[in-house]
Amino acid sequence: MSQQCKDVFIKVVLILVLFGCIVFTSVKKQVFYHVTDHVAVSDVQVIGNNDEADGKGGKKFVRSVQNKSVVYDPDILREQIVRLHSKLYENKSNSRCLHRDPKCLVIGVAKSGTKELVEFASLHPNIVSIHGVVKPDLFHTNQSVRMRSLNLMPGKKLCAYDDQIVLVKSDNFLAMPEMPEILHTFNPDLKLILIVREPVDRMKSGTSFRISQTKQHAMRFVFKPEEIPEMDSLFVNLTTYQVRSDAPGVNSSTYHIGLERYLKYFSIEQILVIESHEFKQNPVDVLQRLERFLKLKPVINSTYFAYVKEKGFYCINSDRIYCYGSDRGRTAVRELRPETIKTLKSYFKPHNIAFFKLIGRSFDW
Repeated sequence: MSQQCKDVFIKVVLILVLFGCIVFTSVKKQVFYHVTDHVAVSDVQVIGNNDEADGKGGKKFVRSVQNKSVVYDPDILREQIVRLHSKLYENKSNSRCLHRDPKCLVIGVAKSGTKELVEFASLHPNIVSIHGVVKPDLFHTNQSVRMRSLNLMPGKKLCAYDDQIVLVKSDNFLAMPEMPEILHTFNPDLKLILIVREPVDRMKSGTSFRISQTKQHAMRFVFKPEEIPEMDSLFVNLTTYQVRSDAPGVNSSTYHIGLERYLKYFSIEQILVIESHEFKQNPVDVLQRLERFLKLKPVINSTYFAYVKEKGFYCINSDRIYCYGSDRGRTAVRELRPETIKTLKSYFKPHNIAFFKLIGRSFDW
């Protein structure tokens, strides 16, 4: 074979490999996201409100709606949130849109709804959010280090007007001992948000997520029964039934330890605590609490949301219903044994009680 033929052959192979990558990406997206599903009125509830409900009793009623298609795609959902946000915002201050440091930060915790909370909150015209998880360098005292950290983040770089609050999130700042002092040095007036979840449910969710990610990267969407891993031995020693302190999610679910560190630098009035189940069941109430916490004008109401029964989640209500990926709301890959759940609940009980004392309220955990 001549050198010219070899060169042509190599080019053909490279083109086929590139085409294969494009097809793989396209197929993967379509497998994970049912781009549009048509659902009946009975499957979607759009919760409306009237003047009396808004101002007095907070009562809700279900409006009858025409059939709408449901889009399961996180990128399209974010585009819709940006569109609604832009529609609501009026730059009354006539200021310039500039890079501005965060004034509010979600400090955790992972698998509790941090992503949904930040993105739904950015419906508000006076909140702008950075897509993705921030790193500690974003709060460095050196501005050039902060900008370098921001430039490394994926997606478009945002700007904000002087009447807007930049809201960012990290999934694990609560569990990082050094972060309270770093954040206080950066801005002692920073507002913090902590969204938490019942520890055992959170641990199951986190482990299920890691297993599903492994499955997705391998392009395998169905496990054989014998391939479904059990999770009990990850969390407890099955001989002694002692909790493994190094198990995934154990240390980061003892919330009071992290919160006590933050309370050495920030007052409890600077920290908004949200329970994950409450947010899932009634995002509007939680987002309205967030508006009051940040001293923003009330804007977010229930007409922006629709509850999709099929998934058990609220989505964005617009010309269509926009939801996260169709794999959102996954159930545990394999349920834990009753004795494992009992052991874990017993382990976390004193930690939960200590946490409830710090925040002055309790949850049904």
